[in-house]
Amino acid sequence: MKITDSENINIIPNNNQQPGKTGNKAFEKILNEKMEGVSTSEPESKPSDRINRASAALLRSAMNKKNIISRVAEFLDTIEEYSEKLARTGNSLKDVSPLIAKIESETQHLKSFSDSLSQEDELKSLVEEALIRSSVEVIKFNRGDYLNS
Repeated sequence: MKITDSENINIIPNNNQQPGKTGNKAFEKILNEKMEGVSTSEPESKPSDRINRASAALLRSAMNKKNIISRVAEFLDTIEEYSEKLARTGNSLKDVSPLIAKIESETQHLKSFSDSLSQEDELKSLVEEALIRSSVEVIKFNRGDYLNS
């Protein structure tokens, strides 16, 4: 078959149907029934939300570690001050007693920080070392090891 002239072809639109619509309403009915139970809201968690939450968690972790390091540094300064007061001959144990109370209080705070760190974290071993040394000093003070010095 050979077509020579395409201009002579007449296309007559069917006015009974609108474009995109079929005369069969069964498909539309089934589609509407299926769509009734489907939520059209957006998903709860977008990838960008997960990234934002992850970066916020990392920031909190970094801030927490910075806070722990700062607290450990202050704690070690207190222990150093305690050591210096014990070494001076003019200070009595009453003069050192407030520092022991401060060390005991700070030990409790650092213990909670230590519990929040993972076992693999190097900072945990530093905090635990400081806690052990301070606990030994508190025990020695309360036991009376420094009464004769």
